[in-house]
Amino acid sequence: MTTTPSYTSQVTRTSSRTSRKGPHLNYSLLSNEELLAHYQSADFAAFDHFYRRNERLIFHFLLARLGNRGDADDASQETFLRLHGALMRYDPNQSALAWVMTIARNVSIDILRRRRRSEPRPPADFDLMPIPSTAVDVALACRQELNIILRELSAADRALIEARLLDEDSYADIAARDGASQAQVRQRLSRLLRRLRT
Repeated sequence: MTTTPSYTSQVTRTSSRTSRKGPHLNYSLLSNEELLAHYQSADFAAFDHFYRRNERLIFHFLLARLGNRGDADDASQETFLRLHGALMRYDPNQSALAWVMTIARNVSIDILRRRRRSEPRPPADFDLMPIPSTAVDVALACRQELNIILRELSAADRALIEARLLDEDSYADIAARDGASQAQVRQRLSRLLRRLRT
């Protein structure tokens, strides 16, 4: 695993100095699409919130595909570096999470291909899946792989993660459906993400 500072940590350190928008926005209320749109305008605080909201899910998506934490850590860092490089090509009308998952999937495919070149007979678990040809195919593939990650959760916990991170429902909408406060929904989601991380 590399020891050089990640791009995301550099963004975090500089966000307070470079973003003029940060103090005026409640980023937790913005959608992923809005956060990336702000980041396109050099609002580094928006990227920091996007990263902290989604990095655990992306890490576990990569861990499920790659099978070890070292590769998943490296792939997660590479995913966010590629996100930065492709940022100006992102269309805010497109699902931000599906877009980043596509980048993560491509990173994992590159790693699996390198494994294939270095291993005469790679394990069947690492067989490459066909690369999706359309955005719909990508979204379906990502959801299928995320189902593997989330399958050990209870139905209620899984529904919460899917509602907030995949469907990008607001905390207010989730709280209204569940008969809970927004603070309770946030705490529950935070605990679930910590469980997935460990």
